[in-house]
Amino acid sequence: MNALSGAESLEEYYQLAHDPFAARTPGFKFFTPQRKTVLAQLHHLARFGDQVLLVTGPEGSGKTLLRQVLVASSNKDTTQCVVTTARESAGAAALTSFFSQAVNASGRDARSLLVRAAQLQETGVNLYLIIDDAHLLEQEALQELVDLSRVTESDAPLRIFLFADDSIQPMLDRISADEEGAEWLHLIPLQPYTAEETRDYLAQRLEAAGQGIELLDEEQVQWIHRHSGGWPGRINQAARQSMAEAMDDQESPVTTRRAALPFKSLVAILLVAVGIGFAWFMGERQEEPLTTVLELPEPVVAVDVTEDPQLAELTELNASPGVAPSTAVSEPSVADPLPAEEANPASGTPPPAAVSPSPDTGAEDQAASANPAATAQTAAPAEPEPPRVCVIEKHTAFIG
Repeated sequence: MNALSGAESLEEYYQLAHDPFAARTPGFKFFTPQRKTVLAQLHHLARFGDQVLLVTGPEGSGKTLLRQVLVASSNKDTTQCVVTTARESAGAAALTSFFSQAVNASGRDARSLLVRAAQLQETGVNLYLIIDDAHLLEQEALQELVDLSRVTESDAPLRIFLFADDSIQPMLDRISADEEGAEWLHLIPLQPYTAEETRDYLAQRLEAAGQGIELLDEEQVQWIHRHSGGWPGRINQAARQSMAEAMDDQESPVTTRRAALPFKSLVAILLVAVGIGFAWFMGERQEEPLTTVLELPEPVVAVDVTEDPQLAELTELNASPGVAPSTAVSEPSVADPLPAEEANPASGTPPPAAVSPSPDTGAEDQAASANPAATAQTAAPAEPEPPRVCVIEKHTAFIG
């Protein structure tokens, strides 16, 4: 197992708030029904018995947790608990001095401690002396604790609790009691967790770290239970090992997880890249010039007057000044034609010239009406002029 299998890598890989399998997690309390039975037994024996109460189990079996719950569940009004560990006070003198000072005894010896216990009894308070890691005690210190529990002259309600592993057994065999065959010790061995209790323990550990039992499959749970034997401390070690191996198996065989970036970092880098690309695209884009489109009128097509009879007749009449219409029309006097632009500024074609009537026009008309045959013989037919085509030029204005 490499360095990536440490607690820090587990927290990062599985998105845990803290190491769920730390040996001492503040505030974590997991108590199975069988441990509740042991706790109730300890309270009952402390109240009605006078024996030394010894709780045994291997390292990591939950002895320290049981000791903490024992203190927390004791009635503060009727019980005074003094807790120490043999790692700090292993000798007889040091142990006795510590307890005497804790209860404000007059001296630092065993007799002063018993006197103070009697005083507490008169006020309705029982004295509990609790020693963790008792297997580290010296033989003399253990013997003195047994002697304190066997003193009856003052009838002091002094109760002694020992929490130790199985290595304390040889020291117990060397203890000498005042009375032959006296039952001075009550032994309570702890039992390991069942498979179901192991699952519940793992679930509570992971939930306290922000995840759940879903991080472990059924095969992993069974493997953890078998390799730990059901003891809480060993469950922590086996669970950490199982999760670390699963993490290593999911890593790429070519690229290790150290070279890979976390998922959150990859998402952040991707978002930054998208933002930079969008800003660059908007900065390089040039605005298109504005274009004004002017709609011009539709072009006027050239019209052939020969195709329309009415237009042909009108054109023929306009082109033959010698042929008069059947109805006499007085013609206006000839005037100077207006300039082409003033006459018809829109179309650009000059207007027809005005003809002024002469004094002989009336006489000619009367003669023609009196002798039409002669007029027809004398007047040579005028050859029709080719049809005129009216063309209107379109001037297109281009606006840049």
